[in-house]
Amino acid sequence: MDVRVDSRELAALEARLAVSEAVNRIAASIASCLDLDQLIEAVVRSTKSLLRAEAVTVLLVDGATGELIFDVVEGGAGEKVRSIRLAPGQGIAGWVLRESKAIAVPDVEADKRFCAEVDRRSGYRTRTIVAAPLSFRGKVLGVIEAVNRVDGSAFGPEDARTLEILAPHVAVAIHNARQAGVLQDEKAYLEREVQRRMIQVVHAKKEWERTFDSIGDPLAIIEAGYRIRRANAAVARLAGLSITQVPGRRCYETLFHRDSPCEGCPLEQSLAGEPMEAMLEAGGRHYQLSHFPMDGGEGQTYAVACTYRDVTDRLELERRLRESERMASVGQLAAGVAHEINNPMAFLTSNLSTLRGYFEDLGGIARRVQLLAQVAGSGPDARVAAMARRLAAEIQSEQDIEEILEDALDVLDESETGAARVAHIVRQLKLFALEKQTREETYSLAHSVERAVHALKSEFPDHRVEVVNECRLRVRGCPISMDQAITAVLRNAFQAGPKSPVRVLLREEGPRCTLTVEDDGCGIEEEVLGRVFDPFFTTRDIGAGLGLGLTTAYATVKKHRGTIELAPRPGGGTRVTMVLPGVAPSEHAAARASA
Repeated sequence: MDVRVDSRELAALEARLAVSEAVNRIAASIASCLDLDQLIEAVVRSTKSLLRAEAVTVLLVDGATGELIFDVVEGGAGEKVRSIRLAPGQGIAGWVLRESKAIAVPDVEADKRFCAEVDRRSGYRTRTIVAAPLSFRGKVLGVIEAVNRVDGSAFGPEDARTLEILAPHVAVAIHNARQAGVLQDEKAYLEREVQRRMIQVVHAKKEWERTFDSIGDPLAIIEAGYRIRRANAAVARLAGLSITQVPGRRCYETLFHRDSPCEGCPLEQSLAGEPMEAMLEAGGRHYQLSHFPMDGGEGQTYAVACTYRDVTDRLELERRLRESERMASVGQLAAGVAHEINNPMAFLTSNLSTLRGYFEDLGGIARRVQLLAQVAGSGPDARVAAMARRLAAEIQSEQDIEEILEDALDVLDESETGAARVAHIVRQLKLFALEKQTREETYSLAHSVERAVHALKSEFPDHRVEVVNECRLRVRGCPISMDQAITAVLRNAFQAGPKSPVRVLLREEGPRCTLTVEDDGCGIEEEVLGRVFDPFFTTRDIGAGLGLGLTTAYATVKKHRGTIELAPRPGGGTRVTMVLPGVAPSEHAAARASA
């Protein structure tokens, strides 16, 4: 069969093939261009050549206003139209944007959609236009538009199809360039941010190192295996090394020149997540260790921050202070004992001197009686009788024997009282010194209060005590010592307010038992609060108290591992508060069962 091809159809096919090849070349040339300005300039130049147009422009949509902006113009008015914006639907380009269709307008003067304002402002005369939307994934990015053919002919439907074929390639390239631009901006931002953060990190590192090194005590971060991860300058000084030589070494080798971990080192417990403290002796020095676990996330401890505080000098000062305080206390105790014993010993000495005189008088009387008896036995003559009468008169003139005996008994009573007072002072001193070591037991503090109140009834018969017991806990210690301590506190309260009731409250505060004694008496002055527990300190008159009651109470409470405080009450009076570790009834029962 003879197939003949019309020359016009062949020419059209060849023209389309040429257009297709030209579009492919343009697409290939712009596909790798990621600079938006260079890309659009290349598109405009290539399109101008492809369509043989006087001018080509790419109008991009302003995302904020939706307007079309003349971005790049090749030929024609050029720079004059760059500042012009078209609203959606305004002009041929605005219509293409709104309708998302390609269009060829042979004669713009005959098309009412044409916006003559652009020509008026640019001074360029537009005769014919072909335009196509730049769409990517359903979104119109802008419009590509060619104006006036070079040969003066009008644009037609074939030009619109050519531009419509090219437009998707241009839209993809613009999208890619924009994304590349965003990525470039983000990359530049991230690079600037990384640089800024690195500067901050370097600054923070230097700041941290300076802070670390400014700490006078050795401070190290230690990992498992006793390896030093980081250390401050004080560690290097203690080890006699440079700071760069310390990391990686074992702490006990580096700091204390030992072959094995220090005795009592709590590193293993701290690596388990528990802050620990301990005392360490090495090289004749004493160190206080403080270990703080460092959490690496999810509760895992990766290292321990360890401080080594040299407390040798402090311990020596504390020892000297304790020795000084002990000597001061001994001096105060000796002065107090001398004062308290001197009074009864003074009248004991005086009474003994008086008794000596009485006994000398009685001796003289006895000698005269003996002589009288001898005279009476020598015979009943006048001379003997006269001598007997004279001796009897001498005996009667010396002193009445009954008076001497009565006075002597009084002197003996006074001496016994003085001796009893000296014995009482010695007993109090023994109690204060805790010379009697008693076995600890678990007992009720309320029972100690009852016994103390009962013991004071005869001494203070007119006083009332109001006891409120809200404590089920028991305490552990010596009940006899506690009875005496509470008795001393209650005696002070009775002496402070003779006519007011004394209130005693027992209550629980968590695992502790609290005993509060309150009175409405004269209170206590601020300047003597710090001395109330000192031995032999008293605000009573001489002979009214030894000043050992609160001292003994303080020692007893401390032996019970508790605290005692004395303070003025608001509105008058005094409050004494004892806080003691409690023992639950169940623990007490278990202890008795095991015993």
